Amino acid sequence: MATQNPFALAYKTAREFAIAKNPKGCREQLYKCLGYLLDTLPMCKTIVDKAKCRSTIDQIKSVISILSSNGINEEVCAFFKISIVSTPPSEPVGKSVKITPPSESTPRPTTPVTPKPTPTQPVATSPKVETPVEPVVAPPISSTPKGDSVGTAPTRPISVPPIVTPKAPEALVPPVMPRADQEWSEAVYDKSIRGVVTVHVPGGAGTGFIISDKGFLLTNHHVVVADKYKNQFHDEIYMCFSDSRRMYELKFIDADETYDVALCRFTPSSLPSFATLPLIPDYSTLRPGAAVVLIGNPVSQGIAPFTGTVSYTCNNCGDLVFSAPSNPGCSGGPVLDRNGYVVGINKSLTVSVNGVKTQGFTNATPMNQVKKLLDEWKKKHNLSF
Repeated sequence: MATQNPFALAYKTAREFAIAKNPKGCREQLYKCLGYLLDTLPMCKTIVDKAKCRSTIDQIKSVISILSSNGINEEVCAFFKISIVSTPPSEPVGKSVKITPPSESTPRPTTPVTPKPTPTQPVATSPKVETPVEPVVAPPISSTPKGDSVGTAPTRPISVPPIVTPKAPEALVPPVMPRADQEWSEAVYDKSIRGVVTVHVPGGAGTGFIISDKGFLLTNHHVVVADKYKNQFHDEIYMCFSDSRRMYELKFIDADETYDVALCRFTPSSLPSFATLPLIPDYSTLRPGAAVVLIGNPVSQGIAPFTGTVSYTCNNCGDLVFSAPSNPGCSGGPVLDRNGYVVGINKSLTVSVNGVKTQGFTNATPMNQVKKLLDEWKKKHNLSF
């Protein structure tokens, strides 16, 4: 049985919220739909597909704008092809709801996408070009992760067909037994998974991880910033775990653009359970050649581990550089060593140096620098981790 497409799931959930006259819940789910389409747009191969995708993006932006100002009105109901009724859905909103995709009367398959880092143009002011790993979808509003925002388009009733991902054919190969060197990453991932979350903001998403049982969480500056030029941050920030779609509210505390680190906080009592990830006690013990695992949510496919090797513990830019693959959505994810200690916060890819394309250069903020920022924020905001 084919896995349900995330766009279809978010669309159906948004429709349920619209029927229940819950504009906030409906808007959050449409942000997911919007982000999924924005992530799909660069993969469109033809002008027609791109035009259709852009049209749907504009229409969803319009409905999100209406939800923010007018709530569930006639235009929103027309978007979902529903009538304004007082009867609530069969299951209470906020509870676990069985989701089915929108009507398949006009299916529109999309080209299967193999996630990979997207090269960008080199920065003119520096010979080394780094591309931040974008917040994903519900991925970013634009291909540039810093400064995600949702625009406004003319309102009009639309119909959103489902996006169906073809099921990949089964490979006729014998099963591969795990190697001994894979066991450590499996153990670290299993131990850390309840401490890694997807961070959702209007129009985008990234990754974050919990560092304190008092509810403190770290992610990237570019994940939570709304307007970097005005130094404004999103008012609505939420997180969810890999095994649930339930959202928990996050409060922004502070951030540093230079090192691309942000600190947020949630209410611990609101969560049934969670884990805290320990920070490496002595960063100087990390050596080039050490094995590490990055945990993130690539292109909104779900929290997953990616293994690699440390190349530089501190390069010319002061970054931890390692070879694990990173994709949009992995921004803010923890980089852990064999002992399960966080050694850095994933933030960007180096795609070229002096005009020469590069591979295997994933960048993270080293944990020794993160600890300095945490010490500063403790004093500034009178915090206790």
